[in-house]
Amino acid sequence: MKRSSKFGVKNLPHGWKATQIKKIGAVTAGGSLNLTKTNDYIDVGFPAFSAAGQDGYVAHAEFNQPGVIVSSIGARCGKCFFAIGQWSTLANTQVILPKEDKCLTKFLWYWVNDEEYWVRSGSAQPFISPKDIKNAWIPLPPLPEQKKIAAILSTVDEAIEATEAVIEQTRTVKKGLLQELLTRGIGHTEFKKTAIGEIPRSWSLLPLPKVAKLERGKFTHRPRNAPYLYGGAYPFVQTGDITASDDELIKHSQTLNDSGLECSRLFKPNVILITIAANIGDVALTTYPIACPDSLVAASPNKGIEARWLLYALMAQKPHLNKVATQNAQKNINLQILNAVQIAVPPKQEQLEISTRIMAISNVEAVNTSKLNSLISVKRGLLQDLLTGKVRVNTLDLPALLNAEAPAEALAE
Repeated sequence: MKRSSKFGVKNLPHGWKATQIKKIGAVTAGGSLNLTKTNDYIDVGFPAFSAAGQDGYVAHAEFNQPGVIVSSIGARCGKCFFAIGQWSTLANTQVILPKEDKCLTKFLWYWVNDEEYWVRSGSAQPFISPKDIKNAWIPLPPLPEQKKIAAILSTVDEAIEATEAVIEQTRTVKKGLLQELLTRGIGHTEFKKTAIGEIPRSWSLLPLPKVAKLERGKFTHRPRNAPYLYGGAYPFVQTGDITASDDELIKHSQTLNDSGLECSRLFKPNVILITIAANIGDVALTTYPIACPDSLVAASPNKGIEARWLLYALMAQKPHLNKVATQNAQKNINLQILNAVQIAVPPKQEQLEISTRIMAISNVEAVNTSKLNSLISVKRGLLQDLLTGKVRVNTLDLPALLNAEAPAEALAE
C-alpha cells in the first residue's frame, strides 16, 4: 500500500484505525525563537533543526518533548526528523507534537518520513501547508503495537548506523594506508627527496605515461542517448558507474549494440578507468571488456606494472586531480593534466605486496557496504510491512531477518 496523506488509510488490520494528525497532537510552526544559523549556532548547546535536519546547536530550547520536524519549504519539503529531549527549530519547518498516550512520536515519524507522502503546494518553490499537515491521514495501531513497531525499526536503524560507522572508519584507515604504503613502501630505511616528497631510494619517480598507456574513451554520436545504439552485447559504463564501484567494475547497467560500439571504444580487462568530468579522479579496475565515453580515460599498465597497484596509485591522486581541475559548468581534467602526474614506482614484487595489503582493507569495506545495502533493503521492506500491518510484530523474527536478509513477509510465521 502506497502511503498518502490525502486519503484515509484503508484495509487496516483488526484493532487499527485511520485518523488524522490533528486528532492525535498539535501542529505548530517552527522557528518561533527567530534563530538563524549565522547568528545563533554555537559549538555546544541544544540541538537545532533547520529544513535540512539537525545541523547545529543553540543556546535556548524551544521544545521539551518528543516531536517530529517537517521540512516544509523547498525541493526536499516533506523530509522529517525525530527530536527528543530539549531542542529548537529554525524557519521553514513545521512541528508535530503528538500526544504520547494516543500516538508514539517515533511511530509517527516512521510513517510520515516519506517525501511522497505529503501533499505539496506551489511549483517553483514547493511547500507543505500547516492545514495539509493537520489533515494528513495515518494508520493508528494500539499503543503497545506502535511501541513494538518503533522498537523493531529503531533496532534496524541502529544496525545501519553501526555499519555506516564501520565503513567510515575503514575508509579512514584505507586513506592512511594508501598514503603510507604508496610513499614509504614496506620496510624501507633509506629514502630520497623528489618533486613529490621523500620516497624509498630504490623506487623510481615516473610521469604517468611511463607507467601506463592513457587512452580516452569516446562516444561520437549525438545525441548520446539515441535508443537504437543500446541494448546489445557490449558492456558500457559512464562516470556514475565508476564512482559507485568498489575498486573493481563487476557490473554495468547499459550495453551497446554493434552500431553503438562503432561510436565508442572498447577496453580490455585489467585496465583502470579514470573519471575526468564532473566526478574527478574516481577509479575502477575493469574485470571484463568494457566500452566507455570520453568522460573516462583508460590507463593500461605498462610492462612491469601490476594493475591493482596502479589502481591504488591512481586512487591516491584524486585530491591532486580535483585541485588542478578546471571548472566551467562542471569540473574537468584532460590528458595533458594526467600526463603530468608523477607516480612513485616500486619494483613489481613490492607493488604486489602493497596491493595485497590495501586490498585486504578494501575487502572489509566491500563486505560492510554489502551489509549496509542489505540492511537498507530490510528496512525498506519493514517500513512497508509493519506500518501497514501486512506483517504483525508478534510473528516477526527480527534476528532471522537481519541475518537472512529476506523479505519480512517470508519470515513471518
